[in-house]
Amino acid sequence: MLVNARLPPSYWRYAATAFVYIHNRAPTTALRDKTPFEAWYGRKPDVSHFRIFRALSYVYLHKDQRKG
Repeated sequence: MLVNARLPPSYWRYAATAFVYIHNRAPTTALRDKTPFEAWYGRKPDVSHFRIFRALSYVYLHKDQRKG
């Protein structure tokens, strides 16, 4: 995404930091469905500040697959 956005390499540090932050708050089977944050601090992380990252997309169907 950084390459497609044509952002300078200096932004990679922020992207890596964001990845680690989110990854540490996501459940993992290695910890029996706990988060690394929960294993370290003994409490569930607050993720109420997370927002959905989305992009508009469409599904293309060939004419013979369309209904109506």
